[in-house]
Amino acid sequence: MAISRASAGADPSTIRARSQFEALADETEPRIDAALLETLNLTQNILSAARAVLGLLDQSPPPAWRDAVEDVEQQLRHLIPEHFLSERPWERTGHLARYLRGAQLRLQKLASGGLERDGKRARELAPRWARWHELDRLAADLPESSTLRRSLDDYYWNLEEYRVSLFAQELGTACKISATRIDAQWQQIRHDARDDPHAARLHTPTGRA
Repeated sequence: MAISRASAGADPSTIRARSQFEALADETEPRIDAALLETLNLTQNILSAARAVLGLLDQSPPPAWRDAVEDVEQQLRHLIPEHFLSERPWERTGHLARYLRGAQLRLQKLASGGLERDGKRARELAPRWARWHELDRLAADLPESSTLRRSLDDYYWNLEEYRVSLFAQELGTACKISATRIDAQWQQIRHDARDDPHAARLHTPTGRA
């Protein structure tokens, strides 16, 4: 990640000659130390936020929290998979700590008597998450260049912003987000699924793309 950051996202596949490689190396070298430090700080923030959430989950939450706890656990599995630092684009990775802090605040609010409110907001999220999860599973083998694949990824990150708006509004969101915007984006995804030749084989019982 740090090397990619230092090289300003240059695509190695475009390098065809030694001179091009040397030019990129000369351009990248002065920025490597700063990129390494930036990446280290970001990683520490993410891991610290993740530990805080896991610490709350390890405190044997009461049975009444089960739905919320299972949702947070599922959120963590998607946010920070095993190789998340190499799999996530930099512009997305920078928001991971905030999403994790949102999950932490959600659990803390449950502890202070916010179970009913959490349930109401979880019901707003659930169908929007479920339809993404189903289609994302079916589209897992699509190439990254696929229009549908890119649209699903964008929708996922907007769902994370939507989570913040529902459960941890005090953290703020990186963009304007609402149920209306999320639903309009889903309609575009359904359109992409119909028009994307890579997605012709998909049939989605929940999303009906």
